[in-house]
Amino acid sequence: MTLEATRDAAPPPAAKKPEFLNSSALRWLKRVAGLLIAVLLLWALAYALVPIIAKSQIEKLASEKLGRQVSLGSIDFKPWSLELTLNDLVVAEAALAADAVPQLSIKRIY
Repeated sequence: MTLEATRDAAPPPAAKKPEFLNSSALRWLKRVAGLLIAVLLLWALAYALVPIIAKSQIEKLASEKLGRQVSLGSIDFKPWSLELTLNDLVVAEAALAADAVPQLSIKRIY
């Protein structure tokens, strides 16, 4: 083969990309990754904010509706399984004396 013959010959075919690296597959992979990140971010925000907001709203609204002081120890919330636990719920008597016990005291509501 001469030099001219090698120039005229077709170049070797380019290596094909694997099927999973085509543009539509990459687009879907990016969408799935974005959705996963969004769900994880939503869970993190819910885990941090739901207990704070729920505690203040429960105490405020329950006190208004019952006409008595309502206090709540803590709230545990797990957004990935939608579990909510209220700890140390206390409803005071209508006229609370210094030595009076609460009218209602619940240690845990799951």
